[in-house]
Amino acid sequence: MIRFAIAAVMAIAALLDQIDAARAATVRATLAQQRNDIVQTEAQLRAAARLDPSGDSAYWLGMFFLGRGRITEAVAAFNAGLARNPANSINDYGLGQAAVAGGTQLQQGMQALRKFLALPHGWLPATPSYKQAHVELGKLYALAGDAASEKAQYLAALDLDPDYAPAKAALASASA
Repeated sequence: MIRFAIAAVMAIAALLDQIDAARAATVRATLAQQRNDIVQTEAQLRAAARLDPSGDSAYWLGMFFLGRGRITEAVAAFNAGLARNPANSINDYGLGQAAVAGGTQLQQGMQALRKFLALPHGWLPATPSYKQAHVELGKLYALAGDAASEKAQYLAALDLDPDYAPAKAALASASA
């Protein structure tokens, strides 16, 4: 049954190639990821990022790299997404995450998250929200040693969602 389902999805991806090759590569990347085929996942995400003018696929490639601790490659993917489409701020959010994960390029990460927070967004499932961006920005301020700005970001996240557990936890453990 599983083989049949995979074959059906692959057939759909082949048809999708004719309509939107970037989305077809994303479908193949998802299937490869479900099979724990990291090499094929990366190859398909790279193909999607190369073909996708929106910059969305570059974000997912960057997130793939972040998940594997490949910070430099993640930053390159997010920057490539922004080069393709400067208005696609999801890659700005990714740059902020990369700065937090790597503990480097803090100013670039802060600038990117501030840009993300300044722009309106058409939300898609599994994409970052403003409250998440405030928490990430707070983490960057913490890394930079700015406790007041760190706490202000966690409070901003809680203003958006008073029950947001990551912001509550971050605020509770914020530097004094």
